[in-house]
Amino acid sequence: MLRMGRYEKKKKSFTERTDGTVAPFPDLDRGALSFVLDAFESREKGKEIKFGYDISDYAKKQFLEFLEKKNFAQLYAVTIEEFKPIEDDLLKITEGEWRVYPRGSDPKQLVESIAPYGTGWCLRGEATAGRYLVRDNNELQVFYSLDKEGKATVPRVVTVVNENNQLREVRGVAVEENLDQYIGDVVREKLKEFPDGVVYEKKSRDMKELTALSKKKERGEDLAKEDLRFLYEIEAKIKGFGYQRDPRIEEIKSTRNFEKDIETLCGCEPEYIAKNFTDITENTEVFCNIKGNNITIFDYRLPENKAKLQSHIEFLKNKKESGSIAELDLNLEGGVANISIDRSKSMQELIDAGNYDYVDPMLIKAFPNIEAGPSNLEVAFVRFNKDINGEEVIAELDKLGLRPVTASKLCAIGATFPELQQKQTLISLGSKTSVGDGLMVLYLLEFDAERVADLIPWDGDWRSDSCFPAVRK
Repeated sequence: MLRMGRYEKKKKSFTERTDGTVAPFPDLDRGALSFVLDAFESREKGKEIKFGYDISDYAKKQFLEFLEKKNFAQLYAVTIEEFKPIEDDLLKITEGEWRVYPRGSDPKQLVESIAPYGTGWCLRGEATAGRYLVRDNNELQVFYSLDKEGKATVPRVVTVVNENNQLREVRGVAVEENLDQYIGDVVREKLKEFPDGVVYEKKSRDMKELTALSKKKERGEDLAKEDLRFLYEIEAKIKGFGYQRDPRIEEIKSTRNFEKDIETLCGCEPEYIAKNFTDITENTEVFCNIKGNNITIFDYRLPENKAKLQSHIEFLKNKKESGSIAELDLNLEGGVANISIDRSKSMQELIDAGNYDYVDPMLIKAFPNIEAGPSNLEVAFVRFNKDINGEEVIAELDKLGLRPVTASKLCAIGATFPELQQKQTLISLGSKTSVGDGLMVLYLLEFDAERVADLIPWDGDWRSDSCFPAVRK
């Protein structure tokens, strides 16, 4: 920056300083400088450069060309002119006001209000803003924090409310439209106004916790065991408000000593840790399985888990004798759980008890009844470390004296343990229904942060991370 002169607005570039230059140095735009420096670092590490949804293809192309040439002045100019990042000093200011853009209103006012700042929102385009307000009949509410002059002009959060008054989106101005680290309290207070704001409570809590961990990292403080359980998503996935995972998760992890963290999480000597399901013995204290970013930790020392050690050992004995390739998914209730089915209720009531965000409208027609059988059942959550088709799953379960659950049993699982499908896709192979020319089965999954009960074709292979709940024959 010491070689840069004044900024020429028309040319969108900086003049070059010479020994005779008397013009002042350019003002420092911390947001733009941070973005450029991050881009240089990403380029050196071979990482993809992340652009907001409001950046034109031409601006992206220009930026990447200047980055390849390592032309700092041009990169800085493009970032200031096109990206308009909100500097941290402005983000720290959380006083401001909410403004409502009613359904069917002219999108121009909204577009003009957010244009001076780089939000990353696709709403910066008038056509897209019009689609939200007019075509889709949504109401948009935007929170503007105070600028340096004390005026509420800095866009920070947008909420999208559909025509049924349901809150459908909450987006911030951080990477991938996540909330920035300072705005959480404003959003938490806003969510109280919406009847379905409770759906977003976990996201709000997770972002508050993640911000706390991020600040600990900045201060050089160590993380407690509970902090690590959250960071490594032992109990549940960290949910944010953006389209993608909050990048702070991996940023914090990148500064950690992974092996030391695992020791802290397990809290016992290595010889008492089973790293694979088949390694579990009578002496195992902790099961710790690591697959990519997924870490499963099951502590047999906890009172509620002690009894399950014998169930796991019995399963392993049957697995060895039968030659089955099945394993228990200990990430789901320790691989074994009990459910109850109230057979006095209808299948529709059982589905409703699951409180899903989306239910396939064909589901009740496909599986209208709760089949006869015992009301209390022990369920084994079975998985395979390979892609596998339905016939193979049934054959492997049969070796163990198990059979896949029916649709009604899977609905009972969804109602009893609603968080499980947010960890793994759960599939019912015990009930099939004809739809068109093919057979369909029920499965529970998470899609776009929503719990879904849907029908899917029986044919084809299931992914290695799928789970097939089963009961004894």
